[in-house]
Amino acid sequence: MEVAAQAAASKSSQRRLPGLLAGVLPPLCALALHGALSAADVMPWMPGLLWLWILWPFAGAGLGLLRGSAWVNALLSLAAGALLAVACFAANFRAVRVEGDSMLPGLHPGDVLLVDQTAAPQPLGLYIIEEDAGGVAIIKRLVGMPGQTLELKYGRLFADGIEVHPRDGTAPDDWTETRPIGHSYRLSEPLVLKEGEYFFLGDNPPRSRDSRNFGPIPQAQIHGRAVWRLRGSGFGPVR
Repeated sequence: MEVAAQAAASKSSQRRLPGLLAGVLPPLCALALHGALSAADVMPWMPGLLWLWILWPFAGAGLGLLRGSAWVNALLSLAAGALLAVACFAANFRAVRVEGDSMLPGLHPGDVLLVDQTAAPQPLGLYIIEEDAGGVAIIKRLVGMPGQTLELKYGRLFADGIEVHPRDGTAPDDWTETRPIGHSYRLSEPLVLKEGEYFFLGDNPPRSRDSRNFGPIPQAQIHGRAVWRLRGSGFGPVR
């Protein structure tokens, strides 16, 4: 009797294995694809989707244990993933519209951007910030991190000796005084950012109000990173 019971349990487990794999494979494949596209710089990594990648495999595994064909379990897993994705986007993302021309040429007035409100500050990212707590939200590029030293040389901005604006890849030792300045911002002396201070700049400095005017800001006044242009002058990741 015990042998028969064990054999029946083994057959039941074997029958459930395809369904379990069908439930788990969709989230694992989606996560691998998202990671590969992020590594290839085709799309940004979005921290706001973290709970999707955590919960979806468990939901898929649970649905995969239900009796039914592998195709049905796979479809149920995809449906669960879609619902979790909608919940993550509703909780952690928002859409904003670009106003003014301070971020030309990358962003144009009227562009609609998807903002990941959970993203931590990273150098050269585009972030939604406030001049003052509770003030009007604006979008600027993060060019200075806590502890860095900012310097202006020939109209170009350096952070710890690395050119951060304009981002044309020019090596510091290739500079000459004959290179055009073309920008209006000024730093009379090197600026050392304190702990918790972030320095922001518009991509079109002559037309931008940014940290040159209101100074570095704390992380509490940073409200997410722009990750995707939804419509306007294009569709795709923003850099």
